[in-house]
This record gives sequence, C-alpha cells and structure tokens, in this order.
Amino acid sequence: MSVRRVTMQEVIASRQKAEKFVGRDEHLGAFRENLALPGTDRRFFLLSVHGDGGVGKSFLLRRLQEIASDGTAVHAFSNHDDGDVVEVLRAFVRQFEDQGTPLKTLKKELATYDRRRHEVTTDPQAPSEGVGLATRTGTRMGLGAAQMIPGVGPAAGAVDPEALAQQVDKMRRSLLSRGRSSRDVTLVLSPLQVLTPALVQDLTEVTSRRPVALFFDTYEYTSAFLDTWLLELFSGKHGGLPAELVVTVAGRYPVDPTRWDSVRGLVSNVLLSPFTESEARDYLRTVGVDREEVVQVILALSGCLPLLVGMLSENAPQDAAEVGDGSGTAVERFLSWETDPTRKALAVAAALPRRFDQDTLSVLIPDGDSIDSLSDWLRRQAFVTENGGICQYHDVVRDQMVRLQRRQSPRTWREHHGALADHHAAERVALAPGDTQAWDDTAWQHHRIEETYHRLCAQPGTELSRALEQAVHAAVHGPGTARRWADMFHQAGHDTQNPDLQEWGSRLTATLTGPAPDTIACLTALVRHSGLPAVTASAAHTEIAQQHWKADNYDQTLTHLERAVALAPDDAWTIAWRGWTYHEMGRFGEALEDLGKAVALAPDDAWI
Repeated sequence: MSVRRVTMQEVIASRQKAEKFVGRDEHLGAFRENLALPGTDRRFFLLSVHGDGGVGKSFLLRRLQEIASDGTAVHAFSNHDDGDVVEVLRAFVRQFEDQGTPLKTLKKELATYDRRRHEVTTDPQAPSEGVGLATRTGTRMGLGAAQMIPGVGPAAGAVDPEALAQQVDKMRRSLLSRGRSSRDVTLVLSPLQVLTPALVQDLTEVTSRRPVALFFDTYEYTSAFLDTWLLELFSGKHGGLPAELVVTVAGRYPVDPTRWDSVRGLVSNVLLSPFTESEARDYLRTVGVDREEVVQVILALSGCLPLLVGMLSENAPQDAAEVGDGSGTAVERFLSWETDPTRKALAVAAALPRRFDQDTLSVLIPDGDSIDSLSDWLRRQAFVTENGGICQYHDVVRDQMVRLQRRQSPRTWREHHGALADHHAAERVALAPGDTQAWDDTAWQHHRIEETYHRLCAQPGTELSRALEQAVHAAVHGPGTARRWADMFHQAGHDTQNPDLQEWGSRLTATLTGPAPDTIACLTALVRHSGLPAVTASAAHTEIAQQHWKADNYDQTLTHLERAVALAPDDAWTIAWRGWTYHEMGRFGEALEDLGKAVALAPDDAWI
C-alpha cells in the first residue's frame, strides 16, 4: 500500500496552527511524552481534560489527535453525536478502517449483531419479549447482569433482581428454542458482552504494531452511558487492555474520583483554565495585535477565554476606532469588524443549524454567491470545529449568534429555520419515504430530528404536538434515540426561549439522565399530552406495557394494554398480547375471548 506524502502547504498550515496554540505547551508536551512511554513505565492511561466552555477543550483534543497521528498512533474520536456505546463502537470501526487498520473482529461481530437483531424483529413468530429486547442496544452497564440487557433497566428499581434474572432466563430460553445459538442469544440480548471483548481483542492486535489513542469529547453528556463501560474496560472485565492504549475524555467536569478510585494511579486530571493575561497578550502578539488600546478591549470582551480571544483577533484590528468602547458582546464586536456583508450574514445564519455541511450551508447562501469560497472562509473561523466534513459552532459563540438573530430579525429567523427544516425533510424522504421502517437508519434519524428541531424553532406553538408524536416513536426505538430527542427539545427550548419547549426539554431530559434511562417515565410524560394522535398514544401505552411485562408486573401490563386497545380497537397484535397477559394471570375466559378477536382481525398471523 502506497504511503500518502505530506504537502508543503499542509506543513505550513500545521506550523501556523501550532504557533497560534498559545499557553497549552505543557499539556501538549505531556501528552506526547506519555504516548511515547512504554506501558510498563510510569504512564497515564486515562487523561481527563476538563474546564468551562470556551477554554479550548475541543481545540486541545484536536491538537492531541494531530500529535497522535504524527506519532504514527491510530486514533479515533467520539462525542455526543454517538447516542450509546454500540454507536461509539460503529464510529471506531469506521475511523480505524479509514486509517488502514481495520478492527476486523469487532466489525464482524457488529455485522452479526445487525443480522440477528433484524431476524428477531422481523420474525412474525418471535416472542414479544425477544422483539422488544432486539429493538434496543445494551448501554446500561454496571447495574447487574439482568440490567445489562436492553430494555430491562427502566423497571429495575421497582423489582426484585431475582425476578429480573428469571425473566431474562425466560427470554433466553424462548430464543434458544427457535434455533439460536447460545452466543447469538447473548449477542441479541446483551450485545456489549460480545462486542466489547471483540474490541479488546482487536486493540491488542493493532497495538502490537502501533499505539492507539481514543478521544471522547463532550463527556458531560456521554458519561451517562460511557463512564461505567470505560471503567469496566480498565478493570479488565472484558479482557486485558493493551498497555499501548491511551484514552482521553474531555468535558466540563473531571471524571468522578470516587468511581475511578480503583484505577486512580492510571488517571491524570488536566484542568484547562482561561488564558492568563500574559498568555492572552502572547497570543495577540503572534497574530499581529499589539496596540495597547486594542489589546485592552479584547481582554475585556473575551474574559481571556481562548475561543473569544481567537475570534476577536481574527482580523487583526489595529486601531481603537475599530474596537470602540467594548460595549456589546464579543460576537457583536467580531461581526462589526467583518466588512463583507455576505460573510457577516452567513456567520449569523450558519449558527442556526446545530451542525452543518456544505449542503446545509447552500440553503443559507443567496443565489449567485460562491458557496465554495464562503464555506472555506467560515470553516477557518476560530469558533468552528470540523469532523469528517460536519461542522458546528462552539456553544459559547452559537448561543450569542442565535440570540442576536432572534432579537434582530424574527422574520428572517423563521424563514431560515423553515428552509433548513425543508432541506432535512427532503433528505429524509430521499432515504426512506415512510417512517415505520426507518428508525434504524442513523442518517434518516439525523434528518428527522434536525427537521423537527428547525420546525420547533420556526413555529413552536403549532409544531409542538407533531414533535411530541415523533418523540414517542424515538422512545419506543430505544433509550439512546430517546436521549437525543430529549436533548433536541432542551436545545430548542433554550434557543427559542419558549416556555413550553423549555418545560418539555427539562421533563424528558430528567427521565433519561443517568446510566439507566427510565423509558417508562419518558413515555408516561408523553402520553399525558392530550394532543397525541390515538394511534401514537396507543403505541406509547403498548411500549409501557412491554416494559412492565419484562418485570412480570402483569397488573400494570394489563392496565396499559387496555388503554392501548381503547385507543386502537382494531390492532390485532395488541389485542392478542392482552389475551396472552390474561392467560399468564390465569384469567382464561378473557384470554380466549381476546385471542378469538385477534384471530378474526388477523387470521393469517402465525403467532396469534
């Protein structure tokens, strides 16, 4: 395989980037030295980078990735775009493959998992327990063996662990009786028990040739499902990790010292603070800003946050008249220095999408303007980060840009959000015209959730009911999907300052925070919304019933199935399930009556 040669322009860009990265030399040097140390030496295996928004955590992680790459290490990156551990593993497989170092065992196991999961969910004779389990991924680690199984966690606090274990055994025997191997059953019911050892095996093989560096950004969001999984990796539960591996997590807070106490000697905490005044002045000198009156205003506006110092020095202002008295926000001052009205308008408009690529930007750029040059300009700004062609604004800057546009032009705000919603809708329909079979497609999911976000921002009053209807489908699909939708409601409420959206964002987020998201509480909150269509409310009650069924709580199962049938009286499958619940409760007459109705409604359904 031919080795790609580095161009002179890439060397120049790398050196310029390094020259602008002021005040973090100690951290960069420590990471480089740590990565080069043999695993048997005094080496840290987990770096916990933490600090307030705007101090440069994501920028530092990008520089650390460059150092890893320069040191011939294989590296992979994850952030809150990955909704659960299985999605993180998929992202790692893609990134390792892109670097010519495939994770062969993990890739094979993921493919097998997808096939087995599809078989169970599409088998008309599969038991309802198996179908329900297979529609979720195993992200709830560390809550007991039974709770590692997708879909069991939400009811765990209310039932006896022994009863849960019996229920797990019942589901396992059901799947084994249908010709599944014991290993395949484990893969379907608890995928991380198979996928994680496969990852460890592949990492051991890769590190025999090259060190590996794994990076997890926005850890304040993803630690809910990643923290226990990483702890179990470090504890050796899934096999011995290679000593040539370094993991870096970055978030607003350090890893919990109590939880990580057992491996505290392997952990290094890296606190990032704003620049000192001296560091900020050093940075400004490197970009040609040395007039004292200009420096003083930049220091005052930025609070010495590296992100804002970089923004405000982007155009190298040289005169106090360009800076004014420093009133207003750092973002407003940055915009006042940009003389090109098209660039200025794009900088504000491009803050509206939560993430964007060139296709998304084209929606916001007027006809006749060059999307290539404008896109290149925007991507070079200090407040924009890019990963795999997908860009996003730093939260500190995006928040100010969004408030500025909402305040200055409510009509433009609505028009832009409407156009962005239409763009995502068209992309979604191109992938799958209908909704029922598309929730497993991550690209389709992305366009559906972003379409909903923009419609909520444009018309929160009229779009709320439709958004809550989609949230039900997301919660039925699984806790990882539900968590992303809860985050979207929270973001829409914050960006619009609409009290109804803010309340829903807080309500849904509260039910899905922590390692065991409470799907029952999430769906219960949603079905209390009177605007849900009957068929959607019925699906929510059916899912709640399924959660109670798994905990052998037949009274609650029956209660929610009765509500589901009342809302969708011709749904043969729900009626049949209610009949089977009657059977489990010893109410055989009612069981026969329901099963007879179900057969009459769906005479060709083999399971009924």
